[in-house]
Amino acid sequence: MLKTTIIIITVLLNLYASGDKSVGVVTKTVNFVEIKNGDKWIALQTGKLIYPEDEIRTGVKSLALLKLSDNTMLTVRENSSLTFANISGSTQIQIAAGTVNFDGSKSESDGFKISTPTITASVRGFTGQVIITPNSVKLVSESGSVTIENPREIPLTQLLPGNYAELDDSLHVKVHVITPELKKFMNQNKRVDLQIRLKEMIKLKKE
Repeated sequence: MLKTTIIIITVLLNLYASGDKSVGVVTKTVNFVEIKNGDKWIALQTGKLIYPEDEIRTGVKSLALLKLSDNTMLTVRENSSLTFANISGSTQIQIAAGTVNFDGSKSESDGFKISTPTITASVRGFTGQVIITPNSVKLVSESGSVTIENPREIPLTQLLPGNYAELDDSLHVKVHVITPELKKFMNQNKRVDLQIRLKEMIKLKKE
């Protein structure tokens, strides 16, 4: 098991973002979702544009739906936190805790990178999840191209759809078939997302 108690994942997206250009927009929030404003946290509102340096967090039974400028959809699940940044013209998403779903089925970028202090993956058209706990990080692939980059392993590891990657005690990449338990967890997340989107569609029709 990993000894690190807080693991930060950095997602490098080719979104051609500049310091004064938004990297995405908030399409939905549920319950406790906040954005940091200076030294204070304030409620995050639907329709809010997201810029580099913005930090978002969710509470218990809460989530935020974001649409990035390359059409990648993010679902920031409960008890999660992430920060947007801009380094050398590339948007970065630094995930400090929780679970984040990626839906890159309509992505218009050439791909991006997901990295931690111990593992990096180059992805393209990636749909899957990043799951962070105090003792582990799982990178789960449902579709798209995923290449695990680890200097301890040559050649690079290809993560095929239907599998997930994590590090063992010796910091080597281990690839496993998605377990029934993990599949159940992912399907529960999808059902919640679907229910939220259906409610939003019904609300829009009534308006």
